[in-house]
Amino acid sequence: LLGQWLAQRAFCKDSPGRGLEMSEPTMPPLPEQTFFIKTLFYIMEEYRGIVNFLLVLPVSFAVDTVWALRDWFYENFATAAHLHDSRVARVQAQVREWRTRTDAGEKVGKMCTDRRPWLTMSPAIRDFKKECRKITVSDMCDILRIDEEKMTVTAEPLVNMGYLTRALVPRGFAMKVQVEMEDITLGGITMGLGMETDSHRHGLVQECIVSYDIVLASGECVHATRDNEHAELFACLPWSCGTLGLLVAVEVEMVHIKPYVKAVYVPTFSNAEHCKRLKELSLLPEGE
Repeated sequence: LLGQWLAQRAFCKDSPGRGLEMSEPTMPPLPEQTFFIKTLFYIMEEYRGIVNFLLVLPVSFAVDTVWALRDWFYENFATAAHLHDSRVARVQAQVREWRTRTDAGEKVGKMCTDRRPWLTMSPAIRDFKKECRKITVSDMCDILRIDEEKMTVTAEPLVNMGYLTRALVPRGFAMKVQVEMEDITLGGITMGLGMETDSHRHGLVQECIVSYDIVLASGECVHATRDNEHAELFACLPWSCGTLGLLVAVEVEMVHIKPYVKAVYVPTFSNAEHCKRLKELSLLPEGE
């Protein structure tokens, strides 16, 4: 409401430098709150410490415990990487069906994944999927290959950072750019913004990607790398947020890790010295 009011204010007749004649903006009335809502908000504001301690923390702990048990069961008993090809074929079949019906003039909506909106890392309520043709990708959550010679890991798009960490760290590896939030998916950080974490040495997450496997709107599945015939597509996929195709697998680079990290305090006394020292450290050879 404040943003709307400011936007109107910027073009009203009293604003300096504006030649538009508009009436003075008025704030739209707020919806009337019931006694119950007013009381609830008052309790949550005035006694938020008690509410957090008695309600939010126990509920959060219970939810985290349930999800941890779910992840443990899946990772130990239910992984099915051998079904990856059949999952990709299913996605292609659904996309081709959508394309055929669209070309025939049916109004079937745009395509989107069938991942539930509340699972995204955002408090926003997203309901656009109600009008879309949902493509089944919600079971594409397996690590497909860990190549210790090539130093890459290949996984399906819904593998999250927690699963990758639990799979790589015992082997002595980690992603070159490791996002710190366990629930963020590999597909989300490679096709979305992926700016939560970056590296002075390796850059953003997208700069550590070796290849994408993408199902296009035609139903064709292409393997895009930075130097094959799909190099332009490879360059466009970061930050595309799924608008160019449906991601079915991604290969990212990893590095060797050690059990402990040694932190060294390096004081600098000017902005120029700080930038110079940071650049020197960033350009050190791998492992130094």
